[in-house]
Amino acid sequence: MKHSKLIYRSPQYLYDAYPQVHEFGWNTSRIGIFMSSHLLHGNKKENGKSSEVEERSFQALIKYRNMVIQSAIVPDKVPYMRTSERHTPTDLIEMYYPRIQALCWTPTKVGVFFRCGLLNGYKEASGRSAMITPESFVRLIDHAVGTIERRAKFAKGA
Repeated sequence: MKHSKLIYRSPQYLYDAYPQVHEFGWNTSRIGIFMSSHLLHGNKKENGKSSEVEERSFQALIKYRNMVIQSAIVPDKVPYMRTSERHTPTDLIEMYYPRIQALCWTPTKVGVFFRCGLLNGYKEASGRSAMITPESFVRLIDHAVGTIERRAKFAKGA
């Protein structure tokens, strides 16, 4: 199976070309965070200062975000978890550390993912921490792993 040529765009171009992401709370900095967290396929420009994002992976992340918002906690692939379970970003990182170690996710990044609609849960009454469902966290891990696998497959020319 041959791949068509990948189209790489700057975060600013994507932000301007996809106005719906403004409503999601996404901005060019967050797009960069998504890329460094393996949620988007992309690369650094030769100057090492700016990044380019593969446009189809950006479209896939928008589709993923819409699925998360629409599904609102359907434990389809992780049936052993209770849907009432919620954890802080720090707790989730500790619980799933072996799976996310290579992703370099931090509690701060997980909080950004939550605020941008990539995770289900709610904000604590104090407003200081997100309480996130493990199901949505596992789905986002799976999305990141899939992005890495697609990138590796494309690099091999498969």
